[in-house]
Amino acid sequence: QKNADIYRSDLVAVGLALAVVTLGLLLALWVAYSRKQMLRNRISVMQLKLTSARNRINPHFVFNVLNNSIAGGRVAHETGELLELTRLIRTNLDMSCRMTVSLADELEFVRRYIDVERPLLEPGFTFAADVSDAVDPTAVQVPSMFLQILVENAIVHGLKGRDGDKRLHIGVERDGNATAISVEDNGPGFDARSMSQRKGTGLGIITQTVAVINEYGSRKMRFAIRNIAAPDGTIAGCVSTLLI
Repeated sequence: QKNADIYRSDLVAVGLALAVVTLGLLLALWVAYSRKQMLRNRISVMQLKLTSARNRINPHFVFNVLNNSIAGGRVAHETGELLELTRLIRTNLDMSCRMTVSLADELEFVRRYIDVERPLLEPGFTFAADVSDAVDPTAVQVPSMFLQILVENAIVHGLKGRDGDKRLHIGVERDGNATAISVEDNGPGFDARSMSQRKGTGLGIITQTVAVINEYGSRKMRFAIRNIAAPDGTIAGCVSTLLI
């Protein structure tokens, strides 16, 4: 009878142990599934936010380029420039469908954009793009249209309508394990108060996208704008920096 009681007790203990192990496994599976679903939801939210930002880029860019061209009185009279404008917009449509592009493609697009805007900035306009030998622009991926937005802001808010010397410079160099991209102009500088009131679409897209990537992505980005001080303490321009 004692052996029978001990045997029954052992069976009960084994049963309880199996039940505990089974519940533990089910709980672990449920936690893993919940985390996976949470990650999927976060990725979906990130994609929706980024898509929302991307959808704002294309009409914003097209409107600005066409508006500038019409204001300059060039669309109806110069077929060559109209053709180049059409090619630029078509390239923009292709690029805006992608979240990221190579830095080489982005730089080429920016050069073509500057060529379209150049007649409105002459005379006295100079542009240069310097890429460090330590950076392979074909291997670096950047959010599409980011560099174009920074260049457009430098032109519209810094150089357009300015008399005399107008300089625009793009610099690309290594910064540790990151790539630093800067856009510098010699305009009147960045006024944070007026920009916060105006809520410019371009900078809004950049800051929103950077915030989403930094919240959900494993690799972080940094974006900053600062004014350049002249030796006498006055503002000598503005530089925007993107660290990828």
